[in-house]
Amino acid sequence: MNQTLRIDISSKAQSYCPIAACAEVMADRWSVLILRDIAICNKRTFGSILANSNERISNGVLAGRLKRLTDIGLLSFKGDPVHSQRKIYCLSPAAIAVSYTHLTLPTICSV
Repeated sequence: MNQTLRIDISSKAQSYCPIAACAEVMADRWSVLILRDIAICNKRTFGSILANSNERISNGVLAGRLKRLTDIGLLSFKGDPVHSQRKIYCLSPAAIAVSYTHLTLPTICSV
């Protein structure tokens, strides 16, 4: 996580705590839905995430959240060999762990 973003999240969370920082990032509805679309629906480009969005995310919000998730290390991207301007987004190991946690929460909470 870059230092500027860490400071920004920390100031919002009142003190730097990994759980508070995670809550700050993951409390955003769009971030969770974007991670879902990449992890579960295998929608890994801007266009495919936008087209798959039943929640009707706007272009600007999607672009901002993809940048934010990339900046904090939950996503990475590589160039598409077929289309030079297209990025293919991939989950980082941290995002895989977060996604697993989100998938198991309904099971844990229903007990």
